[in-house]
Amino acid sequence: MNSGVCDSALPQYFGLGSETRRTSTYVPDPYGIEVGDPADIPDGYEEQWVLNVHAIDTRGAEDKLGCTECRCDLYNVTADEYGRALPLNYIGGFRCCYDSTRCRVKEGFEGVKRSLFLRYTVKYVDWDASIVPAKIYIFDVTDIWTKADESRGLKARHNCLGGRVICSSNPTYGTGDEPGNEAGYIVGMSTCYPSPGSGKIAAGETLTLESYYSSAQRHTGVMGLFYLLISDSSAKPDATEVR
Repeated sequence: MNSGVCDSALPQYFGLGSETRRTSTYVPDPYGIEVGDPADIPDGYEEQWVLNVHAIDTRGAEDKLGCTECRCDLYNVTADEYGRALPLNYIGGFRCCYDSTRCRVKEGFEGVKRSLFLRYTVKYVDWDASIVPAKIYIFDVTDIWTKADESRGLKARHNCLGGRVICSSNPTYGTGDEPGNEAGYIVGMSTCYPSPGSGKIAAGETLTLESYYSSAQRHTGVMGLFYLLISDSSAKPDATEVR
């Protein structure tokens, strides 16, 4: 699990969506994510890595955006995967598009069965003293806001103090129909890899995560996921160690 505070809700190391192909994801040298440390594995258990794939087939869909945003009415779902009734005000999200659910398709559409494969590469090295350990933090953030009294729209008044921007991650949208460039879908996100040691977070400093979506129409089931690679400033590589 990652080192964040949401063990039961966001335990994964990484989370990537349809933007994976064009999103640069790596751990910069000399940092590394340590796995397999016997001290971190409870007695009687062994450490394993699991790839959890959530795929939604939008071929012939009546509303492709609604399918990918898991609108409950399009999936004809009123209970979650454990059979628990959904709240009346829950109109979309992952609780409506769990395994084996089907999104509404256009009348008369008959899809053909397809076999899909996923290939990915994990790079690793044997741990030694030249590597600086880094930890992954994923946060579950609720942004509390109130609509400004003088506003007729959705102008938000946040309970946030001004500060510096650490990173801005911007989307790239597809323009074609080939894999990795699907028109209308986000196919990439820019990332931030500052030079080692240049991005410092002081003790007690508050981090704010903001995700922006167009208000031209209602959205459900969207996700603003941001993960941080953090290393203790006191951790230094051992220059005498040869890799």
